[in-house]
Amino acid sequence: MPVLRLFVALYPPAEYARRLSACLNAITLPPHRPVAPDMIHLTLLFIGETDARQLDVVQESVGRAASGIGVIRLTPSRVASMPRRGPARLVACETDCPGNLAELHRRLAARLARTDKARRGEGYSPHLTLGRLDAPRSGIVIDEPAEVGAFDATEIRLVRSTLRPSGAVHAAVETFPLA
Repeated sequence: MPVLRLFVALYPPAEYARRLSACLNAITLPPHRPVAPDMIHLTLLFIGETDARQLDVVQESVGRAASGIGVIRLTPSRVASMPRRGPARLVACETDCPGNLAELHRRLAARLARTDKARRGEGYSPHLTLGRLDAPRSGIVIDEPAEVGAFDATEIRLVRSTLRPSGAVHAAVETFPLA
């Protein structure tokens, strides 16, 4: 049986993703690979390598976690280099963490996380990755306001990520409405 590399994410509307992508144009960056607007997402939980025979169980768990959450209104605040400590590897747009986002993350982690730290939700920092630096860079600090307004996330996706030399390719396995 094949092994699937899975994560759960929410994706901003297409026009909003294009606005987020344009945030990089106003910043001087070291060599980097911008994320295509259709690939910009907020990871709710990285599940990791999963035996394909377990896909039904994962899908059911994601569906149950999303049940009753409702539309999530996110307000991006800053374009920043990440991680905050150590060499920067990416540029992302940080967002707020409204209660229903925090609850969804908690539910997903309780059901699907594979480490105690992830199950406790430690280190969760909601952000939308906009670009990846070609190499980790020390001394790079990006911290700019993001004036792109808020957006509503009306669904989440269980996504399969396939790693290729040119970068990851994402394919939605299933979409779950937030109603």
